[in-house]
Amino acid sequence: DSSKELTVIYTKVADQIAQIIYRDVNDTDNTKWVNIDTSGDITGKAGTEIKYDPQSKIQELVAKGYKLTNNGFPAGAVFDNDSNKTQTFYIDFIHGTTTVTPDNPGKPGEPINKDPKGPKWPDGTDQASLTKTISQTVHYVYADNRKAANDSVQSVTFKHTLVFDNVTGKQIKDLGWDSDNHTFKEVVSPDITGYTPNLKMVESRVVTPSDSSKELTVIYTKVADQIAQVIYRDVNNKDKTKWVNIDTSGDITGKASSVINYDPQSTIQKWLNKGYELKNNGFPAGAVF
Repeated sequence: DSSKELTVIYTKVADQIAQIIYRDVNDTDNTKWVNIDTSGDITGKAGTEIKYDPQSKIQELVAKGYKLTNNGFPAGAVFDNDSNKTQTFYIDFIHGTTTVTPDNPGKPGEPINKDPKGPKWPDGTDQASLTKTISQTVHYVYADNRKAANDSVQSVTFKHTLVFDNVTGKQIKDLGWDSDNHTFKEVVSPDITGYTPNLKMVESRVVTPSDSSKELTVIYTKVADQIAQVIYRDVNNKDKTKWVNIDTSGDITGKASSVINYDPQSTIQKWLNKGYELKNNGFPAGAVF
């Protein structure tokens, strides 16, 4: 035999390519999912670890209002051995949302998310815009406009709730007011001796967030003095047409419903002394006008 030489040829193994794609999967229709960023091509040898850390990009997107739903790039991921295609990993996000209420309002003109260049809170999201207070005030005055009694005040505050997309800054829901309506109770005008109100009661009232506050004025007018008279009669004759008034108290004046301040005893005694006999005292104790 003769000597023999053999040659072994080494072929360079092509680098594998991997890519991490960040997707917006907020839409329920997956044909509308959008790639919002990518790692670019990452190269390395088959079977070696893919040297890439997605955390800074994840935090950047979260600051822009996104919410991480799936990190498809596992720790320790390695390159495959298929050089004919790019190895792809997906990290998925949906849009974060913020619910604004009077207790958690927006700040018009300021960023909705943590990105200073991102969308801003629109007008109508501040506390005042999300709150509607409606009141009913009843004033009590005399005819000359002097205060007659303390005001009666009832009020209710309705609260509005809205939901915004943290990525786009758009309003996505209007959850309305916390209540459709409220009923103010009826209010009875207070009694003031010697005066009468032009409105004895303010009826109950149903208000909605679209209503306005209301003020009412109840005016008290002085009641004219009442007149009473006590008449003393001689009823000795059986014929009533011949009964005779023998005395009178004269006009006694006072306010309606107040006690008639008169005592008939001295006049009764005067006529008893003249020979009369008391048959009936028609003026009861505590009689009122």
